[in-house]
Amino acid sequence: MCQKQHGAAYAPYANAARADFVITQGEDALAHYASSPGVDRSFCKVCGSNIGWTTTEAADRIAVAMGTFDTPYEGLVTRDLHLDTKPAWIP
Repeated sequence: MCQKQHGAAYAPYANAARADFVITQGEDALAHYASSPGVDRSFCKVCGSNIGWTTTEAADRIAVAMGTFDTPYEGLVTRDLHLDTKPAWIP
């Protein structure tokens, strides 16, 4: 599902505590949809950009699409998810 939303082989997200995540502007431009049971995805109503997602299993966390960051991410990758559904052409 993440690959489909991103339209790419990888879907990099930064996971953050919901309490630490603040939208400073443009919240009125966010739209949401339930992509699968227990998963809410958000996107920009103006341009269609993928913003992030949340789950009912981890309601205190939010995953933010790293392509929305204003500056390059220089941290460490801490976990790869869903490798069982990676494209066959990726080693």
